[in-house]
Order: sequence, then structure tokens, then C-alpha cells
Amino acid sequence: AEARNFLNGYARHRLEGQPNQVEVIIEKNTLVRLVEDICENFHAPFTPLRGYGGASVWHELHMRWLKKSESFPDAKLILIFVTDHDPEGLDLMDDAVRSLRDKHCVPVQAIRAGVTQGQVRQFKLSSNPGKESSTRFKNYVKRTGTNRTWECEALEPEDLRHALHDAILSALNIEQLRAVEKLEADEHKQLERI
Repeated sequence: AEARNFLNGYARHRLEGQPNQVEVIIEKNTLVRLVEDICENFHAPFTPLRGYGGASVWHELHMRWLKKSESFPDAKLILIFVTDHDPEGLDLMDDAVRSLRDKHCVPVQAIRAGVTQGQVRQFKLSSNPGKESSTRFKNYVKRTGTNRTWECEALEPEDLRHALHDAILSALNIEQLRAVEKLEADEHKQLERI
């Protein structure tokens, strides 16, 4: 029984051989339970923030990207964001990209998995009025053309999960991912024979 449990737990690292470092940033701790199994399935590191990330968070992401760039010198850091669609959520994404690009010289690509304008339209999400007291409110209205905001919780959990899954897939070299999955399946068969 112990051997079978070991075999059931054996897995290759899904991001093995990927040319870029893929990371997920979530705005709130309340989203962790919703997204962690998707991130773990891909072995994609995820970082929950409480508000804005600080120097230590960006340093950790920088160090993981540096390790990736040892094997892949042209590697980018692809950040996939799950944040509210509000002044702080959009600015949080911009701040992460600026911090990593300008302070750590990391080539960054940002992907928004949620909440997006497309999701707002597709799912007819309920909105809230933006907080005019926010220092980022005017820029948000100028950028989006609306004073309405949408929280991650406005999305059905499965819709958010699908969006994150698809965003991670879009950041990966699918051929390499399939090769790792095939290698894992072959190794499972070898272990079973042993």
C-alpha cells in the first residue's frame, strides 16, 4: 500500500523546460482556496497579496526568474493577475510590472486573468460605484471610461477558475508541457513494473 501511495504521488514538475518563468499574483488572501489547486496542478508559484506587494515580494519573484534565466537566458517573467477591476486592482498590476522591470531589470509580461472588461460584458457582472476618495480614481475613470468597479467575487468561482487555467495555459509552451506529461506517464509505467 505504501508503494502504491508513493506511485500515486509521483509527478514531474509541469513547468520543466518551459522557456519563461510563470507566476500568479492574487490580490486577496480570500482567493487562495479558489485558485491554489489550479496553480499547484501546473506547479506555478502563486503569491497572495494584501494590497500592494513590497520589496521582499518582488525580490522573491526576481530570484525565481534569475534561476530560470540560468537555463533560459531569454526568459521572461510572465505574471498572471487575479485582482478586482477597480483603481487599486489595476494599479497593483502596473506597480508589480514597474517594480520588477525598473528596480530589478526583469523583462515582464502581464496577463490579467480576472476581472477583465470581457468578463464584465460576458457574464453581466454586478458592479459597485468606484470610491471617489481613492487617489487613483480619476486615472481609473480616464483609463477605463467608467466609474464602476467589479470585485473578483462578482465572478462565479468556476468562471474565475477557468479563466486562470486558460491564462496559465496561454503563457506556456504547450508542446513542452505535453512532452513533460508524456514523460511522466511513461515513468509511472516504469515504476509500476518495478
